[in-house]
Amino acid sequence: MTIINYFFAMLQLNAILLCILAIFSINYAIGNVIIEDEFIQTKLPGGILDSRELPNIPFQVDANRLSDGVSSFWVLDSTSSAFPLYNISKSTEVNVEPRRQHGLAITQNQAAQGVAYPNAGAYIREEAVLLLTGRVPANNTLPPSPPPTKNFQVYASEMWNPSGFALQKGESYKVEVLGSQYWVDGHIKCDANGYPSYYDAFSKCYAAAGRCYSYLKNARRVQTANWMELICGIGNFVTKLQEVADGLEYYVPVQEQDLIPTYFNVATSVSFVSEFTGELICFANEAYGLYYNNIGSLNVTVTRLSWPPHSNFIYYKQQQQTNEQWQNYQNLGGAGVN
Repeated sequence: MTIINYFFAMLQLNAILLCILAIFSINYAIGNVIIEDEFIQTKLPGGILDSRELPNIPFQVDANRLSDGVSSFWVLDSTSSAFPLYNISKSTEVNVEPRRQHGLAITQNQAAQGVAYPNAGAYIREEAVLLLTGRVPANNTLPPSPPPTKNFQVYASEMWNPSGFALQKGESYKVEVLGSQYWVDGHIKCDANGYPSYYDAFSKCYAAAGRCYSYLKNARRVQTANWMELICGIGNFVTKLQEVADGLEYYVPVQEQDLIPTYFNVATSVSFVSEFTGELICFANEAYGLYYNNIGSLNVTVTRLSWPPHSNFIYYKQQQQTNEQWQNYQNLGGAGVN
């Protein structure tokens, strides 16, 4: 055996010894502890780190369309995938009381205006007006009264600002910002009209208020409106999920994909006939991720112009006529006829 062959043989032997030594060292260090699979979620119900004392029933996933894809072991708790995890929460247990209170408040506002729930048919819309008075008013119209109105704050740093005011499809409204009110986007102060931006070919940058700003290259939430212009939409700020147990109510926040088709420009004032039913929700037109440096708020007023509510009560009168015919039938001795 030549010296070179002997040298390579020794290298191979040393490598084998090092591998054996490494294996023994690892086993000694971990003490033969089984390393858990990376997909095991020890904090799920029944897991070794679960402090909620929930039962460890077989793994299951529901197909509820309101789910967020989170799997669960337990169907009567917020660990169920029917109750989506909230971004603001660090666990599956969420205090949804503020959302529940908001849901109740908007329901009360709907009742005070005779407004039906979203996507309700003509019969339900008639019924909502009837519940406001308990009867069909003279000439199908309620007696004159001050139109419903409400003031609410729209904060420049918030992506969603609910008004607590219900709108009904087909009714007229006015949204306005009264007086001189301003908010601030970084270093630019403006009113509800916002401010425009443009591309400066000479400086090769996007500019506003006479200066270049790198953030202006980002897309605004509503591209057809100015930066920081007051924008509103109509929809559900909170949505109640189906109860799975008595007393358990869960609410999910606004779903932006449902609200986007309802956006409209407000600026300082706008009057319109609503094409949707739901709550008025407003915001400053900003790019996603840039709300952190916005300062201030606007006091916004929304007023219902088509007041008192009006309806022809077609379905109610048909039902009333049917009831009268049945009563006449009963009076004629038809009570005993099958």
